[in-house]
Amino acid sequence: MELNKLLETARKYAEDIRNEKPGYADKYAAFLVNDKDEIFLGVSGLTIRDGKIVNVPADVNAVLNMANAGSRIATGLVIISIKTGGVLKPSEDGLHQLFRTNANNDNCKAFVSETEQQIVSVLRLGGGNAASLMDGFDFGGPVPGLKRQAAPEVPSVMKVEERPAHPESTANSIKGVNVDKNNPFYENSEDVKPPEQTLAIFEDVKNEAGKIPAPKDDLPEEPELTPEELLKQAKKRKKVARSNFLFRRKQ
Repeated sequence: MELNKLLETARKYAEDIRNEKPGYADKYAAFLVNDKDEIFLGVSGLTIRDGKIVNVPADVNAVLNMANAGSRIATGLVIISIKTGGVLKPSEDGLHQLFRTNANNDNCKAFVSETEQQIVSVLRLGGGNAASLMDGFDFGGPVPGLKRQAAPEVPSVMKVEERPAHPESTANSIKGVNVDKNNPFYENSEDVKPPEQTLAIFEDVKNEAGKIPAPKDDLPEEPELTPEELLKQAKKRKKVARSNFLFRRKQ
């Protein structure tokens, strides 16, 4: 059912209520049509909540009446004053009740004034357009009215800094350092040779050392003594020992 036709039908019912049920003249009436063009009526009323008497919006009662009848999909909504016939904007509770009944009810159209219509999702989420509501979310597809920021270009091949095949020695490559040449431990950087040359010098010294013959003992070898000479030497030592003994005895 078209929403304009629903408004026309709602005003006729409101007139009947005003004439037949004058006690409801000061109330509001919500007319909700489902996907089968069936119209459900809800009238503003009262209920008890948390021990207090509170108002129940007309569109909340219309949604409840539709759900109690076994229908859950609404396609149109209009709320009017029974007394004046003026169009009212849907209540916040009524919009959320529609959504809780079925999420597809966000597509339901509703009158917000005599000439203006809007879908429930925009009213329920606080107004604005669909593109602004989706801003900041990425659901994997394009959203009408949204422009994506271009991603920064990334080079396909990363450039690697080229380095010399034979880097200079550390002594020759350091820059920005002041060297005190008067230091007694100072050594001219030009005298510092690359590691290859230094290792070559050590290798030459090692090879030369291998060619030098092992040192020999310079002490002369003692001649071997004959038995007669050994006996003679023993008698001489015995004679000296006896003389030392007699000398000590006299003292």
